[in-house]
Amino acid sequence: MYKALYIFKFYMLYNIYKMERKLVKQGRNALTMTLRSERVKEKGLSEKDYVYVTSGDLLVVSSQNSTLSKEIELDLRGFDLRLSYHYLNNFYISGYDVIKIKHDSPEVISEVCANYIGMVFEQHKSNYSVLKNIIRTPEDNFHSIFRRITSMLVDFTRGLRECVSGEKKSLYNLDWQMDDMILYCMRYLNKYEFKEDKSKYFLLLSSLESVGDYIKRISKNIGQDKKLAEGLIDLIEKYVQFILLKDIKGCYEFLRKSKLAVKKETFLDGVIWGLIETMYNYMGYLVVRD
Repeated sequence: MYKALYIFKFYMLYNIYKMERKLVKQGRNALTMTLRSERVKEKGLSEKDYVYVTSGDLLVVSSQNSTLSKEIELDLRGFDLRLSYHYLNNFYISGYDVIKIKHDSPEVISEVCANYIGMVFEQHKSNYSVLKNIIRTPEDNFHSIFRRITSMLVDFTRGLRECVSGEKKSLYNLDWQMDDMILYCMRYLNKYEFKEDKSKYFLLLSSLESVGDYIKRISKNIGQDKKLAEGLIDLIEKYVQFILLKDIKGCYEFLRKSKLAVKKETFLDGVIWGLIETMYNYMGYLVVRD
């Protein structure tokens, strides 16, 4: 048994060594590296071929360009609006550049795809549509998009002031705009970023969407309670600050006190308690490395 463990450890160390490459100085500032012969053969590479280097949290050297155009053809005939929405979101987030769609209703496809940031209809007929990416190299980076989402969440929550003032403002449009940006941010992570903690960002984005849904639900039941509206605005503003600072301890203490202060006597109390619990449960996603 011990011999088997020794062989296993040796094998793992040997493979780690094989993945390690030494940088060699070339010229004044450039550095070069070599690729092992077995890797070259495995990937079918030869002299004058290209490799692709992508930098993010990780420096990735690949034999394939991850940002090359990807396309797919889907048959959505017989799909209703909600099923089409969930189905197409998957391929949008996955980073496809061309999505060809067979369908029964151009109106349904228009409604689903109209707010896909960075994509337009190249064709849009009664039974067939082609959705195409128009952003090859984004000007934004992930962090700027993420900060925009948190800013939208704060602005969205501040809309409660108009709700309680009797202006009957609907937050639905603001909520949809934030959802569109969250989908785009997820697409950006898949298509343009190589982040070691990518899954945590996906979960954090999902929790922000849930927070927005809670605020929308509260807006329908808050009545004219201005004090509650201001309290919720303060809650979201501070929550966003903690997220951007990645201060998990400060966020934990703040949300703990906020949750204990909820009376849990009315339906609205229960919704607010659920809002804070959602924010509280997902705090672990703040533990990321940049």
